[in-house]
Amino acid sequence: MKIKKILKIIYIIIFIYICLFTINLFKKAYIFRKFSKENYQYYKENTNFYKKIYTDNSEVEIWRKENKAVIKEKNFQEQEIKTTYYDENYKYIISNNTVTKNNTDFLPTVDVCPLYANSYFQALIASLFLKIQNEKINDMNCYKLYTNKDSFLYKLTIIGDNTISDDKLYIDKDTWLLIKKESENLTQFFEYKMNVVTEKDVEMPKIYKYILVDET
Repeated sequence: MKIKKILKIIYIIIFIYICLFTINLFKKAYIFRKFSKENYQYYKENTNFYKKIYTDNSEVEIWRKENKAVIKEKNFQEQEIKTTYYDENYKYIISNNTVTKNNTDFLPTVDVCPLYANSYFQALIASLFLKIQNEKINDMNCYKLYTNKDSFLYKLTIIGDNTISDDKLYIDKDTWLLIKKESENLTQFFEYKMNVVTEKDVEMPKIYKYILVDET
């Protein structure tokens, strides 16, 4: 009789654990999928934005309006500034006293998060290894997403695989934008402003005072 009671308790505990695991899994999948949809459906197609990416040693600012864009890169350690201007056909890289002219290969976009799920099924599979926590970054309520390499399922299915990213991603709950990324040796912060860029922000300067290098 005692054995039956013990087994019953064990079954109940297992059932409760499975229920909690399933609820948590679907919650993570919902957050992951919603984040993917919000990013790709709106931000990927946005052509008017300002974006800043910065670390302790560098800063990159991006302005884009339709088919024009400007990228300004600063390296604080080397005191170096490089500015790239884009139009529909060419890009002009200004550094020191030189302007290098190239064909435009792409215009900058509001980069979406490297984590992405095309469907709820993909989100469910990814959520088996995904850990999501609540964090606060600069007074913003965020989700912290990263691969849980300590999980039993991860160790069971991906033994010896070192290709899975260790990056920790911080997502603003209000905008669903990536605002912080922690890699092994680098921490990056991101700032965004949507639909604020004017023609003046992406205006090409007079290049006659520079040495022109044409690589088209």
